[in-house]
Amino acid sequence: MHCVTSQPTEEDFQNLLERYQKRLAGEDYWCFVALAEREPVGYIDLEVRTYEGQRTLWVGELYVRGDRRGQGIGTALLRRALAWAGEQGWSDLYASTETGNMEAQQVLRKVGFQPERVIFRSRPGEG
Repeated sequence: MHCVTSQPTEEDFQNLLERYQKRLAGEDYWCFVALAEREPVGYIDLEVRTYEGQRTLWVGELYVRGDRRGQGIGTALLRRALAWAGEQGWSDLYASTETGNMEAQQVLRKVGFQPERVIFRSRPGEG
């Protein structure tokens, strides 16, 4: 799970909008947006990926606007995604995040996600 930690610029927003418009046109992508007083304050997106040879549902990104963090919005978005996934017949929902992103790990655990495996990376030729 990628958690955006900085305030996006207008250019960032336009690039994001274009990317999401393309993704929403496909069949294996869904997005839920949290609103407060008719203003977007966060979102979660879900996408189908191949994992261990199977089609699986993953949290792609979870974002809550900086001034709205700590109010349960991320938790509510994850719970909505879990409920929707169950309604659609998915047996599992996966998420990944960076090892140092303790905020994301905490909210994932809060709604019932459990660590399943650790992924290591190496850069060939660098020792």
